[in-house]
Amino acid sequence: MKVLMLSTDKNALNANSEVRLRFVEYGKHFDELHILVLNTGMGEGKEEIAEGVWLYSTRSMMKALIPFDALSIGARIAKRNKVQVITTQDPFEVGEIGARIAKKVGAKLHVQVHTDPTSPWFIKNNPKNLARLGLMHRVLKRADAIRVVSERVKRGIKSKLIDVVEPSVLPIVHGLSATQPEKDKPRFPFTILCVGRLEKEKHWNTAIDVLKEAHKSFPGAGIIFVGEGTEKKRLEAYVRSKGLKDSVHFAGWSNKPHEWFGKAHCLLHTGAYEGYGRVLIEAALAKLPIVSTDVGVVGEVFRLGQDIFACPIDDVACLSAGVRELMNNTYLRETIPRQAYDQAVAHIAKYKNAAELFAKDIEQALTP
Repeated sequence: MKVLMLSTDKNALNANSEVRLRFVEYGKHFDELHILVLNTGMGEGKEEIAEGVWLYSTRSMMKALIPFDALSIGARIAKRNKVQVITTQDPFEVGEIGARIAKKVGAKLHVQVHTDPTSPWFIKNNPKNLARLGLMHRVLKRADAIRVVSERVKRGIKSKLIDVVEPSVLPIVHGLSATQPEKDKPRFPFTILCVGRLEKEKHWNTAIDVLKEAHKSFPGAGIIFVGEGTEKKRLEAYVRSKGLKDSVHFAGWSNKPHEWFGKAHCLLHTGAYEGYGRVLIEAALAKLPIVSTDVGVVGEVFRLGQDIFACPIDDVACLSAGVRELMNNTYLRETIPRQAYDQAVAHIAKYKNAAELFAKDIEQALTP
């Protein structure tokens, strides 16, 4: 089977990235895998990164030109190599480009959904996403196969879109393992770890509010943010407005965020929506206690109230109560993560042949 994948993940252009290693693993299960990265002005035009695996980049002069370049370059790659399936890494703009290429060259369309587009917060956090929902409806109706990353996303799509093919559930577990991070001295007497992009949908201001509440009973608590994003300056200003400047550390982006798990007492996740929530699985595998909003695989992999503390979106009182429980109860801090660990290990075991499963998932697009 010959496949063209459309991706916006620029990390694929980094020879040592986890993303590229995952793509190489995928390639072992196809006759040919062609990956086109939609980006501006960087990377090689074409590079063979493994036997039968080629990586391309649009190298567009400006962001506005990316869709046009991707359409022409993608169609050329698909036609020249007689590609049978186009797979897109989102059902929105990239999905639309993939659908047009598939129609142009007579290929099948496989669409991946990595976020939770049917969450009400998807639009609340960004009104522009309303247009993306329109694109998604159109793209998924044209898809020959749909892959989602959690049962939550599958339920949402099936409830909102009746006339689409049955989505399959296949999370991204490549690179996940039960390797324990090296323990290190925490930055604060009680260190709360927040890992993820510093963007609006992550609701990190809620995490700062939780820390403010925690200070009422434990002034030594602090937060480490591991990640970068457009909201960084706004969050720094919010921290100062709450008088927490000395209790919050912005560590920046890390390509090995799991190394921070050994330097914290708990993970706090305040996202408004998630397709999967990989960081929750990573924290559980590191036996780090978790306090999270009810998103992604919460309630699917982890049992609410047994393996993790889970709360409604923006419920500062509930999230603060979970953090306080972990602060005040050493026994709980040790037992809950062991249970979450068992659940996470059982979860990734179901997908131990993830690359092969991914290939079979794409192959469904060829089935009448």
